[in-house]
Amino acid sequence: MALNILLVSFVIGMLMVPKTVHVPAPGISISVVPRETPPVVDKGQADVKPTDLSATSWRDAEAKFAKKKFDQAAVVYDKLIKSAGNRMIDESVLTFFQVRLGQCLKHLNKDKEARILFDEAARSPSPVVRAVARYNLGLQDANEGRHLNARTWAYMALAALGGLEKPSPLEADCDFLVARTLTQKVLPALAHDVHWSPDAETRPAHDPFAGLSDSSLQDLLNQGVLAGAETLAPRITRLGGANGGSRYSASCSQVPLEEFLARFTAETGEDVEWVSVNQQVRTRAVSLNFRDVSANRLAEVACGSVGLVARFDLKKTLLNDPQGYSSVKEENTLLIDEAKSAWRRFFLRHMDDYRVPAGRLAVAVIYEGTDTKDARDSKDPKEAKEAKEAKFNAMQEYELISTQYPRSPSAPQSLLQLAKLRIRIQDYTGATKALTDLIDRYPHGTGVGEGLLGIADVAVQQGQFDNAALQYQKVYWMDISPEMNAMSALGAGRCMYLKKNKEYEKAILWLTKFIQLDRQLDKSRTEKDSAKWRILSASGRQMLGNCYLMTGETVKAIESFIAALLSKPSAELRVDIQLDLAGAYIDAGNFLESAAILKNLDGGELSGEQRFNMILQNARIQRAIYLPDDAISYMRREMSAVEESQRGWLELEMARCCMDMAKLEDGPVGAGRKLEDAVRLLTTALAKLPADQLETQRGACDLAEIYLKLGKAREAIAVAEEFLKSRCESKDLSLRVLRILADAYVLAGEYDKLQAMAAPGTAAMKLFMSGDYSKLPSPAGPTLPATAPAGKEGQ
Repeated sequence: MALNILLVSFVIGMLMVPKTVHVPAPGISISVVPRETPPVVDKGQADVKPTDLSATSWRDAEAKFAKKKFDQAAVVYDKLIKSAGNRMIDESVLTFFQVRLGQCLKHLNKDKEARILFDEAARSPSPVVRAVARYNLGLQDANEGRHLNARTWAYMALAALGGLEKPSPLEADCDFLVARTLTQKVLPALAHDVHWSPDAETRPAHDPFAGLSDSSLQDLLNQGVLAGAETLAPRITRLGGANGGSRYSASCSQVPLEEFLARFTAETGEDVEWVSVNQQVRTRAVSLNFRDVSANRLAEVACGSVGLVARFDLKKTLLNDPQGYSSVKEENTLLIDEAKSAWRRFFLRHMDDYRVPAGRLAVAVIYEGTDTKDARDSKDPKEAKEAKEAKFNAMQEYELISTQYPRSPSAPQSLLQLAKLRIRIQDYTGATKALTDLIDRYPHGTGVGEGLLGIADVAVQQGQFDNAALQYQKVYWMDISPEMNAMSALGAGRCMYLKKNKEYEKAILWLTKFIQLDRQLDKSRTEKDSAKWRILSASGRQMLGNCYLMTGETVKAIESFIAALLSKPSAELRVDIQLDLAGAYIDAGNFLESAAILKNLDGGELSGEQRFNMILQNARIQRAIYLPDDAISYMRREMSAVEESQRGWLELEMARCCMDMAKLEDGPVGAGRKLEDAVRLLTTALAKLPADQLETQRGACDLAEIYLKLGKAREAIAVAEEFLKSRCESKDLSLRVLRILADAYVLAGEYDKLQAMAAPGTAAMKLFMSGDYSKLPSPAGPTLPATAPAGKEGQ
């Protein structure tokens, strides 16, 4: 029946078809006419009285739809559906109205109701209606995280579009949906914290019905409809002509996949191999219609429309069921490879599509994410080679996007990802260039803040903490966003904590700003964001606790470490924080709490650095409760369990135990022997340890003081003068060494050097004048410094 005649029948007010499903929409009660669906009564909606439809037409509905007046268009489409009456009408037109109504509801955020309509229209006799309905179902599944289902809907839409007289731009939307869903499916399995979103390129999907006349719409709805004979068995025919040697026409309706593939193999000569597909899956029904298609495209769509993956090599087509693998690794490998292949096919088929840059960004992200340490160290030469090439391929893709598609929304993100990748491989020059390009080319883009933070991160990696701190503070005062403010405050505090001339007070200020912002943002974070920020939050609180330790605020340090543990850090970071907390409890004199923490850690999965710190903290507890000999015995037993570079710190601690034992000896002979032991240990330890560490410098000061007590003035002078050359940042230690040096000059009778040191204007005298000399420790009895865990200053 011609469409114009059908519409006239709508206008004169036909009776309703009895079988209806009521779907609520804003302000209206909408009825759709499903096929073979039992009636459902919606008691929550008042029945709509018959309405005069004399002014209602599909043109009116289309006009409202085109102007995005979806609430008004929904009312008209609903009336058109209800006006069908009990006359036999063209079901293709009816399902077209259902698709349009579903699209209106989707725009009105009524996804559940829209899905009912799309699901009904997905079985329309009109191929183009089926394609649009299936594409919309795929979009819904993709947005709700059902990625493999969405891929299947996209292929089912492609299977319907192949019968149209002209290629439809909707094919590009379907191919993009296939590649997009595969990418989103594999992102969680990638190694690095990489990000990709299809929202980087956003335009409405192609609308095949827009702007059509009555006759054009009727013609489109009828295109590709299979005749009865064509549905009995799969038909695949090689096309003639000069260019038709490898092209085919194909059609089938509800045919088992294995039956279709048998026909496919017979007609095309292509071999097909089932890799991970059970018998039940092989009987899934396939429906498609192609006027002109290649053999590979035909196999791809046929298998994709039933949820399978067709992989092609030179000799055969390999069929895989992603859900047929018992190994997660094998499934991920299949989907990662297929995602890259899907994007390559998209680039070849739709090379001028505006989404090509977003696709290339996805490929780069996948390449970067497959560069794992396990793959690089694999004994399989092929796997190791692919991992080695992954980084290079990712960088190539990032650079290609930034140079060939500079106006694309994906270009700034590609520069940012390129910079992060170069930082990871320690190419700081290349990273700085990429970040500078990002800021210069897109000064008002959303990535500028991350670019500025990236430049600061590069400076941190190069040890330029002062420059990095200034950059972080610049980003903070730009006030780009609360997240950027939090990241920049954390970065600034970290720089103050790590720089050589420590600025703990300033670090405390910036880390406190970070914690305040972190608390404000925590309420609005998604689950995925929360996982990332939990680590940052715990790390920031851990640094704050160590800053408090270094400034003598032990109680605040303990509170910060406990808050860091409550932030739910990663397992490895949790152990580090517990070790720091144990050290803080020792400084506070709470040895029972410290011992309990260390006991719980002992025997667990600890790294070499963590085990070393646990040994050192246990020794500190024994030393603090006046068991220095037990501490020495314990450290000697554990010496073989630590690395060579860590043994110097244990020897330093053993030397301090010997100094404590010297105090406990009754006579000078026994005390002298213990001090000689301390000298031997300190001499060995200082030769192994970095000279710029605060604990190393404190050990040198202890050595000079012991030499003075033993009456070895020359040795004390040598150690003290060497100490002064190291330019210690601790004013208290410098004053202590000057006091020892002065006493050593007196003991050695070198009064001229003493007089020169005390002359007005000298560095020594200026230091003396700026400090409180009366509070300096006496050389007669070395004190017990409250040592922090070894190496803490350099972390």
